[in-house]
Amino acid sequence: EGMEIDQAAAPDNSNGFPKIRLKSLPPKKVSLEIQGESDNPGSSQVHVVKEEAQLAAQGDAGFTPAQFQECLKLIFMLKKNKVAEAFVNPVTADTFGDPALWGKYQQIVTKPMDLTTIHNKLKSKEINAPKDLWEDVTQIFENCYRFNYAVDPVFVSAKELQRVFMKRWGGFERKFALEPQAASILEDIFSSAEVFLRSLVDHESYASLKTEVAAMDGIGFDFGPIARKLKTREYKEPTQVRDDLRFQFQALLREVEGNDLLHSKVEDFQKVFHGLWEEGEFEKKFSRCVLKSESPKKIHREARKSSERVAKAYPSQGDVKAEHAPSPPKEKPSAPTGGLTLKIKFGAPKQ
Repeated sequence: EGMEIDQAAAPDNSNGFPKIRLKSLPPKKVSLEIQGESDNPGSSQVHVVKEEAQLAAQGDAGFTPAQFQECLKLIFMLKKNKVAEAFVNPVTADTFGDPALWGKYQQIVTKPMDLTTIHNKLKSKEINAPKDLWEDVTQIFENCYRFNYAVDPVFVSAKELQRVFMKRWGGFERKFALEPQAASILEDIFSSAEVFLRSLVDHESYASLKTEVAAMDGIGFDFGPIARKLKTREYKEPTQVRDDLRFQFQALLREVEGNDLLHSKVEDFQKVFHGLWEEGEFEKKFSRCVLKSESPKKIHREARKSSERVAKAYPSQGDVKAEHAPSPPKEKPSAPTGGLTLKIKFGAPKQ
């Protein structure tokens, strides 16, 4: 096709320009004029370069061939990562083994996603732009943060995989001169969490419940410690704010069990808490943060400390305490009371 276009534009043979000379034109010139693919390897390369430059300028208009191959490699790399085991395949009822827990997961996670599904969507061209890939991968992290507690191992694995993805994605955007996706800033999320908590404290139900629970001489109901830890940034991620509030509501519901009126009030206020938290989209924002790398030892230490704080603050939650309580220190074996000792064997003086 390319030759026909150029021949139509070139002078005829009577003027001394035979058709054969068109083939000697530089590949770059020919490839810039043709509209389809060329049989000339050199011109194909130039055509691809021009195509990529045009699409990069258009932002998320679609994948170039090189971008597509890079994204395939990125997903393959994520699937092979040692912390990605829980995110490779779709979550099913068999994943939990508990119908009630599976039903709860389906209520909380309305847009399930996994790396194998993303891989298949890439190959079938259902994902056809970098922005689509970004949205699907970060959806995996968001789902994990929405359903799990910050102390859960799968939550920690999701954060580590998010660090890997964000670092690789930044290199991908720089390589192809793409406009960066709208990544969230962690400090901005914490500031939004402070606004959320103030709204919760200012709600009329909070003061009323706090007074009634205080009169019971029970576990208490106080968001003050959570507000202080949020202000001093003792929390490492905003979902820890949510988890501490969850524990307070769960513990209080157990405390007032049998008091139908008060139990109903707590449930109503808990719905307010969930509604305000959903409006803030904190898990979605956190799943799009560029997180700093942490050593495995530090990750394990922070998870253990968080578990110990939960067990200490909410002792009525026996299941949480049993799961995360630190193991008792191992006792050193006592020395034998009779027979020959090592000291005697090696010539030490008898006592």
